[in-house]
Amino acid sequence: MDPDTLAAAQKAAEDLKRSGATSVIELRTNTINETMETLALAKRVGFEADAEKMLREGANGEQIRKMLLDKIVERGGNPFGAAPNIVTLTEREEKEYSICRAITSQAFQQNSFEREVSDTIAKTHKREAGGIYVPTNIKTRAQDATVSTQAAGLVSQYPVTFIEFLRNMAVVLKAGATFMPGCVGTIPFARQNATAAASWTGDNPGSGVALGDPTIEVFSMTPKQLMGKRTYSKQLLVQTSGFADRYVTEDLAAVHALEIDRAAMFGLGSSNQPKGIVNFSGIGAVAGGTNGAAPAWANLVGLETAINVANALDGTLKYVTNSKGRGFLKTTLIASAAGSDMIWAKDDTINGYPALSSNQVPSNLVKGSSGDVCSAILFGNWRELLVAEWGALDLTTDPYTLADQGLIRVISLQLCDINLRHVQSFAAMLDALCG
Repeated sequence: MDPDTLAAAQKAAEDLKRSGATSVIELRTNTINETMETLALAKRVGFEADAEKMLREGANGEQIRKMLLDKIVERGGNPFGAAPNIVTLTEREEKEYSICRAITSQAFQQNSFEREVSDTIAKTHKREAGGIYVPTNIKTRAQDATVSTQAAGLVSQYPVTFIEFLRNMAVVLKAGATFMPGCVGTIPFARQNATAAASWTGDNPGSGVALGDPTIEVFSMTPKQLMGKRTYSKQLLVQTSGFADRYVTEDLAAVHALEIDRAAMFGLGSSNQPKGIVNFSGIGAVAGGTNGAAPAWANLVGLETAINVANALDGTLKYVTNSKGRGFLKTTLIASAAGSDMIWAKDDTINGYPALSSNQVPSNLVKGSSGDVCSAILFGNWRELLVAEWGALDLTTDPYTLADQGLIRVISLQLCDINLRHVQSFAAMLDALCG
């Protein structure tokens, strides 16, 4: 909001206050506060000019926040990549950074470049680390497996980020979920759950036209704490070659990636967990039978239909199930007629859409008297799944408990949350009997 506009609004509010219009002044003050908060969010994600333009054209806060989310998704789900709250290193600094040295310097309270990076992150986020902050977009390097015996071959390296490890291990990110690193504070979003109505009228209608307003729901993403525990040998952590950094990065990423992945699909939304896809009210549902049923072609198409009926059949559409479901569908015909193809095609597609499998998807669900043998099959526009991360990976070390074994215990902490842009973008079958 430009200074002149803000000054005018504040003056009008003061005039109303002096006139005794208490309820109006409160409304105006709330509007000013909401506008300032929305513009601050727009600035943080790099769309301040768009937000100011919409504001000048009369848009409200909910409409602007919906625009911001649309822009974030269009940009590929990295809303804060250029935001000031992400600490970035130069290419030279990235080559110097070592996650192993970060752990040992925290364990033994040693000065290091990694501790300087952590201090910078803490200052940026205005939150002290419990141990040492490790930026999740830091690149780690490993020696090429085909290095020659010559000295030049020993420096053959390739960069991999912690986030890339997350994407490789977590099926929801591989499926196309929107990953939002570098968040600060509560993030408000708006989603439109119903469209506005329009009416046909003649010239100069004698009475006002009843026009329905679109239904807007505001939801927020707030940090939830995920912790992991790993143990490394002191001898491993003091290695100077790239393999140790890569191993530790991949190991820490696995701890967090697998749990974020599970929570994104099946999180309870209680007991400090984020809510996962299947526990959102309003997603499409396909049932096999009272006690479960073997998944058939009609069930898989039914998942697509459930989303299409909700006008949400667009975007990064994929099927996701577990290895049992994959094996069953690869050996199940679409129809009994001669020449029929298998449901899971050789090109790893189902019904014309890409299909992924991961044992993160459970095969021990219960339906009626089935026992714990049912599998889940999910289908949806995975870009509509939002996975947000706050701050950086926080590592706290314990060099004492296992000191007599030459081991250092590492507690990792990550703040994240999960939500759906539109619940209608997903459908699930939770009673598939896959043998």
